[in-house]
Amino acid sequence: MAFTRELKANHREEVRGELGNFLTAHPHPALRGGAMFIGSSFELYSLTLGGIARATNGVDLADCLTKTGRWQHQILMQRKSRAIAFSSSRGDIRDSIRVTGVMAAPAAGKIDRAIKWIDRERPDDRIEVFFFIVPAFQLQAFLLKGLNTEEVFVVSSPAKSHSLDEGTACDVGKFLTELRGTRAIVGISARHSGNS
Repeated sequence: MAFTRELKANHREEVRGELGNFLTAHPHPALRGGAMFIGSSFELYSLTLGGIARATNGVDLADCLTKTGRWQHQILMQRKSRAIAFSSSRGDIRDSIRVTGVMAAPAAGKIDRAIKWIDRERPDDRIEVFFFIVPAFQLQAFLLKGLNTEEVFVVSSPAKSHSLDEGTACDVGKFLTELRGTRAIVGISARHSGNS
């Protein structure tokens, strides 16, 4: 089976405790009435426009991903992923971790379906998996990096500003070509000083 970087055992226990505290302080209606478990956890990477340009110019896509310092965790209820939790390091000398948010969303199910596809279709245990977001295109994906291959499995892409379909895999070249040929989503800019 493909592999990814694992969260340290002590951090996983911290996330369990923190998640209980977080949901006590911030109850979520979709997460009531059942036992919850932490499923798969992924270190979260980001692919910026600069990273896309570097990868297009021949740099391995894995080397163009930036660590965000955050982890994403699947939250299971009744054997189904119902939500996603986010955690990050506290930055203290104890090397502890904290839960920073919980979101009940269809993305949890999409990630589960992607994991099942990867396990079924890419059973090679030499494939490393990276979970990343592309903020400029509101896209979530897995990069599958083997000894001689790189491909991208698109998990979620609500913006639909390109022809990359959710729930499908493509080679890195096609992935980058699609993003380079698509206009990035423009966010809200900060007000410049002197403007009213």
